[in-house]
Amino acid sequence: MWINTFDIVQEPADAELTHIGEALLFDHTLMIAEINVTGRDGTNFVIFKSGGQDGMMKWLRQNKYKLSWKAIKRTEVPSGDEKMKIRMAMDSKLGLIDLGDGRFLNKSDIMTHWAINEVGHRNMSKKIGSLRPKETNRTYVVVVDGSIAAFMPMEAFQDPHYGITDYEGGGHNFWIPFMMSGGRSGTGYIMTTEVPQLQANILLKALKNQTKGEKMNEILGYVLNNSPMAPLPEFQPRLKWLSQTAQEIMDEQGIDSEEANHQVMNKLIRAIKAKKPEVFDNNFTLDGGYVVEGREYEWPKP
Repeated sequence: MWINTFDIVQEPADAELTHIGEALLFDHTLMIAEINVTGRDGTNFVIFKSGGQDGMMKWLRQNKYKLSWKAIKRTEVPSGDEKMKIRMAMDSKLGLIDLGDGRFLNKSDIMTHWAINEVGHRNMSKKIGSLRPKETNRTYVVVVDGSIAAFMPMEAFQDPHYGITDYEGGGHNFWIPFMMSGGRSGTGYIMTTEVPQLQANILLKALKNQTKGEKMNEILGYVLNNSPMAPLPEFQPRLKWLSQTAQEIMDEQGIDSEEANHQVMNKLIRAIKAKKPEVFDNNFTLDGGYVVEGREYEWPKP
């Protein structure tokens, strides 16, 4: 089970963001929010709200709350405190609970799960036919240049602006010619994926914080492992060549995929430098005239 922890913050009209609570997200399914508030009579309350990810995000926005991602962990067994909160979230009992420390827990209604989260989305699709994933997910562009060099919504990638701003920027006029020529690593390519906005925000924050090592692998695993990945059409031949060449190396040498990957990447560097048509298309380079001022990237492709 993946467990993400968020600070719940609020932006008053005359002040900076203030921390007022905490939210836990279990996998992509159940979100539990605890918000500290003070009543008009001075009584301190803890609002306890739970439900599916999408519904909770909508409720938080409607009530002027924001989430600031704090941590991620993977565990087989939730902690005692986390188990207690899950039991409370699934319990149908509502109302005020005296916490014994001068605060009262206001346990409000539990949101209906199937209507508002990814699991329910799939379950209802089985019953009533396919639902458009765009209702909950968004198309993101993943630029891979040795590691992830950029991660941005398709709308930002379509922008004709030339030049990189940060991990979210650059646009197709910058990234397609740069990656077609191999990028910094010499092995660059571009993928697309479909992820919910909340998970995308987690990955973006990790990239901007320059998170490295095992923690970054954890975040990548959580955000992308269950998301459908596909090469951008311009890079489909390159990814097909990579897959076929890696398989040939494994079959011929009897080695595992990790060893084969190292060899195939070295081959790819040489193939791109040689501008072999299996991995290189000059139509998508600066020399080939790809960049046209003001032209947006066409998506979806016909």
